[in-house]
Amino acid sequence: MLDNVDDDLTALAIRAGLEEYGQYHETIAPGDTERVDQLRRVSRAVADGLGIEVGFAAVPTQQRGGDGSLRACAILVDSPAVPEHV
Repeated sequence: MLDNVDDDLTALAIRAGLEEYGQYHETIAPGDTERVDQLRRVSRAVADGLGIEVGFAAVPTQQRGGDGSLRACAILVDSPAVPEHV
């Protein structure tokens, strides 16, 4: 079972990935749909807090011989323009 501490740590990781790289990736154990749901929910909450829009997908990975694990990705879709400071 996931709790608020998990949400907070997940939010920090997602925020760092989005701010630095415009994306966040994670490989999820086979059948861990609770983690997929958490990543989707927390990704959207982080995006709302940053004033950006993200897309989210979870697809089967081919790692480890197709063991059923998933690759989850939150990716920056839209961000307001930031004026340059001269």
